[in-house]
Amino acid sequence: MPATATSQVKTLLLTDIEGSTAHWERDPTVMGAAVARHDDIVRAAAEAAGGRLVKSKGEGDSTFCVFERAGAAVIAAVSLQRALTAEHWPTAEPLRVRVGIHTGEVEVRDGDYYGRAVNRAARVRAIAAGSTILATAATAALAADGVPDGAVLVDLGEHRLRDVAGPEHLYAIGHADLPDPEVALEYLRRRAAPPVPAALRLHGDAELVGRERELSSLRDAWSAAAGGRASVALVGGEPGVGKTRLAGALAELVADTGALVLYGRCDEEPLRPYQPFAEALGGAIDRLSGSEVAALAGDVASDLVLVLPELRERIPVHGQPAGERFVVFQAVVAVLARLASDRPALVVLDDLQWADEPSLAVLRHALRGQPGAAIMVVGTYRDSDLGENRSLVKWLVELRRDVPTLEVDLHGLEQAAVSRLLGSAHRRHLDAVWAASDGNPFFVIELRRGLDDGGPAGVPQSVRQSVADRVERLPAATQRFVHAAAIAGFEVEVAVAATAAGVEMDAARAALTRGVLTEVPEVAGRLRFGHGLVRTAVLDGLTSVGRAGMHRRVAAAIEDLHAHRLDEHAAHLAHHYREAGDLRADGPAYAWSMRAGRRAGQLLAYEEAEDQYRAAARIAGTDGDVAGRITAELELAEVLRRSGRPALGQTLADAAATAAAAIGATELAGWAVFATRFGQPMGVPGSLETLRDARAALAPDSAWRGPVDVVYAGELMQAGEVDAGIDLLQATTARARAAGDWAVLGLALTGNHMFVDRLETPVDAILAAVAHADEAVAPSLRLSPRVLRVQTESFRIGELVCAGEVTAAREAAADFAARYGDETGISEANVQLFAMTDALLSGDWDDWRRRLARFRDDPELASGFASHLLGSEMMAAWLKGRLGDSAALIEALPSSMMFVRPALALAHSEGGHSAEARRVMAECAAEGGLEARARTVCGRAELALLAYAAAGIGDVEAAGRIYELLLSRRGQVAAWAGWAFWGAVDGVLGVLAASCGRPDRAVEHLEAALALHDRAGWRAFSTMTAAELAAALLDRGGPDDVERATSLVAATESAARALGLAGVRRRLTAVAARLDRDGAPGPG
Repeated sequence: MPATATSQVKTLLLTDIEGSTAHWERDPTVMGAAVARHDDIVRAAAEAAGGRLVKSKGEGDSTFCVFERAGAAVIAAVSLQRALTAEHWPTAEPLRVRVGIHTGEVEVRDGDYYGRAVNRAARVRAIAAGSTILATAATAALAADGVPDGAVLVDLGEHRLRDVAGPEHLYAIGHADLPDPEVALEYLRRRAAPPVPAALRLHGDAELVGRERELSSLRDAWSAAAGGRASVALVGGEPGVGKTRLAGALAELVADTGALVLYGRCDEEPLRPYQPFAEALGGAIDRLSGSEVAALAGDVASDLVLVLPELRERIPVHGQPAGERFVVFQAVVAVLARLASDRPALVVLDDLQWADEPSLAVLRHALRGQPGAAIMVVGTYRDSDLGENRSLVKWLVELRRDVPTLEVDLHGLEQAAVSRLLGSAHRRHLDAVWAASDGNPFFVIELRRGLDDGGPAGVPQSVRQSVADRVERLPAATQRFVHAAAIAGFEVEVAVAATAAGVEMDAARAALTRGVLTEVPEVAGRLRFGHGLVRTAVLDGLTSVGRAGMHRRVAAAIEDLHAHRLDEHAAHLAHHYREAGDLRADGPAYAWSMRAGRRAGQLLAYEEAEDQYRAAARIAGTDGDVAGRITAELELAEVLRRSGRPALGQTLADAAATAAAAIGATELAGWAVFATRFGQPMGVPGSLETLRDARAALAPDSAWRGPVDVVYAGELMQAGEVDAGIDLLQATTARARAAGDWAVLGLALTGNHMFVDRLETPVDAILAAVAHADEAVAPSLRLSPRVLRVQTESFRIGELVCAGEVTAAREAAADFAARYGDETGISEANVQLFAMTDALLSGDWDDWRRRLARFRDDPELASGFASHLLGSEMMAAWLKGRLGDSAALIEALPSSMMFVRPALALAHSEGGHSAEARRVMAECAAEGGLEARARTVCGRAELALLAYAAAGIGDVEAAGRIYELLLSRRGQVAAWAGWAFWGAVDGVLGVLAASCGRPDRAVEHLEAALALHDRAGWRAFSTMTAAELAAALLDRGGPDDVERATSLVAATESAARALGLAGVRRRLTAVAARLDRDGAPGPG
C-alpha cells in the first residue's frame, strides 16, 4: 500500500564539495577518507543544532539536512563551515564546500522529501561559491533573530536560479572565520543572468526584421553617447510597429559590450508617480547587494524613497524625504550618474505617450544634469497618441532645443520582411496578411498566431478578431481570468486577477499557452499582455456593464490581498472604483481619490495629485456634497501653489472660502481662510474681518485654530493693533508648545519671525520645532513638516539680509537653489525674488529685467506674485528718481495694504508735492502709528520709506521720532523679507540725522551704511549713500570734510551716470553747487 504523503514546512540545508571530481581523479583512497570525514562533520553540526542528515538524499559528494527551525539550520551551517575550514585535509588541496539553505513547503513520503522547495534549495547550493553559505530570503527572514554570535546576514540582492521562475533574493551568511561574503557575491556575478532587462530581450516571434537602417542609426548614436556625449533617441510609430523590438535589439548590442541597460515603461493609467524611473532604477538595485545599494543611494537615500519606496526594505534610510521635488530629481540624476560611473548606460523608456508630468520632469533634469555623461536615453512613443499628452509635446520641443536628439520614425514593413515574419508554413497567405496588416509587425504576428491556432478558416481581418477568436477558445475560467487581467492593467498580479475573476490561479495557464498573456520573467506571480493592443482587444470585447463590475471586483481583490499596504495601491483603487461607476460622495471612489491625491502630494507628484483631487471634486459636486467638493478643492489649491501656479491656487481657495462660509462649514472655512491669507500681502480690504469671523466660529480645539490665529495676528499688527497681535502670537506659541503640537508651534514661531522680529526668533528655532512634527497628523499639505521645513529654510535669506550679512545671504540663496532648484513654488520664489532685488540694488539692470520678465511673461506667476513685482518696479523707479511719477498709481491701491501709505508719502515727496506728502505723513503718524510700526518687521521697513519722505519735505519732528525708533536697529538692513529691503538702517538714520541738523551723527551713520553697501556690492545704494555722505560732510564742515566731499562727488557722479540714477545725480548737482559756491558748511 503506498505511503501517505504529508506537506510540512521545513528548512533544508544542502552541501556539495566544490571540484570533487578532480580530487577523486587525483587520489581515490585519500578522497574517500576525506569524504567520510566531511560527512562526519556535517552530521555532527546538523545534529548538534537539532537537525537530521538525510543520508540517502546525497548525490555524489553532496549532503541533505532537514531542520524544523530556520535559525537552527543557520547555526549548523556556520558550525560546519568553520569546522570544514579549520580541518587539516589529507587531500592535495583543502576541501571547499558550498552550502545552500531554503525554507519552504515539502512533501514528506517514506521519510524522504520532495517538491519545489527541495529543487530551490538545490539551485541555491549550485550557485554558491566554495566555503560560503547562501540562504534565501525566506530563511533569512525567519532566522534573522537567531543568527549565532559572530555571524552576520549580508544582503546580496536578487539573482536568477536555473529553471526557477522569477529571481530569488539571496543572503550570504558571513563569519570572521569564513571567506568574506563579497566572495559569494563575485561568484554570483560571474554566473549572472543576461544583463538585458526581460522586457527587451528578443526571442521567439519577437524577431527583428526589416529594421537594419534604423538599428544602424541608433548604433551610431550610441557610439557618440558612450564616448561621453549624453543624447536622446526618440522612436515613434503606430502601435505594434516594432518600437520596443528595435530598442531591444539595440539593448542586446550594447549589453554585449558591457554597457548597463535599464528599462522602464509608462502605463495608460499612470498609477505610480515616476513609474518609468521607478522601474528602471528598481531593476538596477534588485541586482545589487545591500551594501552596494547603500553605497549607490548614499546621501540621497532619504530623497530617493519618494521614487522607490521599496528602498526602505533593502537598506536603513535615515532622515526625512525632501519637501521640494527638485531634490527628488537631483537624487535620480545622482543615482543614474553613479550607475553609469564605470560603464556607459542605455536607458529605455517605453510608451512615453502615457508619461506623466513628474516622469517627464525627472527626465528633463536627468538630461540637463549630465551633458557629459556616457548615457543614452531611448524613448518610444505612439505618434498616433502624441497630441493627447500636451506635457509630452512641450517636453519634446524643449528636448530638441537642449539635447542632441535622434528621431526614428517607424512605418510598416516591406512585403519581403512580412514574408520572413509569416514563415514558410503560411506563405500562401502572404498577400492576405500583407493587405490586412499593412506591414505592421505585431499585426502580422497576431494574424500568424491565429493561423497557427487553427482558428476559423482564412485570415482574420483584424487583431481584435484574432485575439477574440483565441480568447473564445479558452476555457470559461481562463476567459474570466483574462477579462479580469485586462481590467487590472497591462501587467497584473496573478492573485489579483484570479480573485477578481473568482477562479483558481491555475486558470492563467491556458492564457499563457495561447499567447494572450506572458510571464514577467524576473517577477514571480505576475503576468503581462504580449502587447498593449492585445489588452485593448480584450477590453473591446467587454460590455460597459461587464467592465464596471470587473473594475469593482479588481478593487475588492486589491483591498483584500494588500490590506497591510493599501496606501501604495491608493491610485489603483481610486481608478478602479471610479471606473466601476460608484460616484457617491460617501463611496469608495471619492475616498480613494482623496487618499491617492494626498499620497501623490507627499511624493511631490503634484500633477498626479491634481488629477486625483479634481476627480474627487467632480464626484462630490455631481453628488451634491458641497463640503466634500470644498475639501477636495482646498487640497487641490495647495497642490497648485506647490507646483508653481499660485494664482490659480489662490483663486480656487478664495472660491472654497466663500462656499464654506455659505454652508456654515466652520472647519472648512478656517482651513480656507488660512489657505487664502497665509503668505499673502497683509492689509487686503476685508481680510481682517474675514479672519475674525472664521476664528470666532472655530472650536478652541480645532486643528485650524492655531494656523488661523497666526495669520490673524499678522493682520492685527498691520491694522495697527500691535499689542493684540503680539499677545495672540505669544498665546498661540504657548498653547502649541504645551500641547506638543509641533507643526503649529513652528507656524507660530514663523509668525514671530515674519511679523515681530526676524533676529529674535531665528530660523533655527523654527526648524527645531518643525523637526518634531508628525507628517501623518498634518491637516493639509501646507502644514506638513516637509513643506514647513523648506519654507522655513527659505526664510534664512531674509534673516541674513536683515542682519546685514548680505554675502552670507547670497550663499544661503545659492545653497537653497542647489538643494531645491529654481522652480517657482512659494518657497523657491523667495530665492528668485531675493536675486531680483539683489540685482536691482547692485545696479545690474539687465539681470533685474531678465528676472522680472521671468515672472511677468508667465500670466500665472505675474498674477500670483503681482504685489511682489509691483514693489520691485516701485523701488526701481525710486532709484532712478522717477517715483514721483507713480503717485497716482500708488494712491489707487487699497490704503490698508502694507507699504501703500508710506510709499505714497515718499512718492509725493520725490515728486515735489510737499503738502500731499505731509498729509500722508500725518495720517501715518496719527494715534501712535510710527511707534506701532517700530514694533513689527513690516512696520520698521515702512519707517524707512517714511524716513526718506520726512527728510525730503523737511519734516523735522517726524524725522526725529523715526530716528529714535530705528536707532536700536543700526547695523541691520531695513528689510521686510528676503526680497524686500531698502538698504542699511544706518543709511536711513544718516539721512534722518542730517535732516534734524545732527551732522556728526549723520556722517557716522552714513559711513557705516556705505561700508555695508560696499561689502554687499549694492552699487546703487552705495552711490546714493555716498551722495548723502558728501552732503553730510559739507554740513559738518570739519578740517578734511570739504576735501572728502569733493572726492566723493567726483567719484560718485560717474557711477550715478552709469547706473542711470537720476535722483542721485540731482542730489550730487546740489552738493556740487554748494562746493562751487563757497565750499563752506551750511544746511544741505
